[in-house]
Amino acid sequence: MGPAATRDTQILSLRPLVAQIARRLHSKLYSVSLDDLIGWGMLGAIAAVDSHDPARAPLHLFARQRIRGAMLDGVGVLPPCGCDVEPADHRPARPPIEITQALSRLPEGQRRVLTIRLTGRTQRETGAMLRVTQQAISRRERRAKWQIRAKYRKAA
Repeated sequence: MGPAATRDTQILSLRPLVAQIARRLHSKLYSVSLDDLIGWGMLGAIAAVDSHDPARAPLHLFARQRIRGAMLDGVGVLPPCGCDVEPADHRPARPPIEITQALSRLPEGQRRVLTIRLTGRTQRETGAMLRVTQQAISRRERRAKWQIRAKYRKAA
């Protein structure tokens, strides 16, 4: 029995572990196919067998983390709603007209924060651009949203 046969045997021996982890994740992520989870898990099992050092840990303990990680990585590439959605990089550069009108009524600091955030930047990136802390960005964003909601409630 050569090294390839041993490798294949080790990979196949991890199938029950892959199925177990996939069932557990599937119970929490029911919108993801069990077959997809098992497929991603088998890729993790292959990676685990290829990089396993028997002197450091038993294969099944080492593989458990690799398998679960591969499944979560696979889930991470799916769109959040389970449908075909454009990637975040393709967001429109300008906010819709109604939002632009609402922004024009806000104080300058809040308007700048929301304008930058609507382009898809994170709070951390926005804070770096405006040279303020992420906490300050969060606070300005929250106040701006409250003001916009209050104006729309009065109008309705």
